[in-house]
Amino acid sequence: MALAEPGSNAHLMGGKAQAERKRATLRLAITQGQMPWTDYLRAATDDPQLRNQSLVQIISDDPDIGYQSARAIVANMFKTMYPHIRQVPKRITVGWVISQWASGRRFEALLDAVHDSRKVAFHEGFPFTYGKACNPQ
Repeated sequence: MALAEPGSNAHLMGGKAQAERKRATLRLAITQGQMPWTDYLRAATDDPQLRNQSLVQIISDDPDIGYQSARAIVANMFKTMYPHIRQVPKRITVGWVISQWASGRRFEALLDAVHDSRKVAFHEGFPFTYGKACNPQ
């Protein structure tokens, strides 16, 4: 008799362990700076096992982005998509972002939230001057 027959609990748990190893391997590569977190999203389009992962966790695995920044990025993405909904869901998954139902709109909103030029840098004299201060003499 085989140790893990198809359909048995052992067989199902083996598949779950394999999926967790795959997710952990990719997350480790992100943490070590070997791949950007957007490559995880690209891999998740082909592999359904990668989709049930929190988007905040994936983004915060990037060594240049902290947990609070990742939460802010996801919240801004959600507010861009659904401005009429006040409460941002606690757990937004990778699968939700790359869903075919959204036709890329959620992913586009995510990239907009990441590359929001309004949050890049402040000018000298901020917030007391608008743009570069010009003092005529």
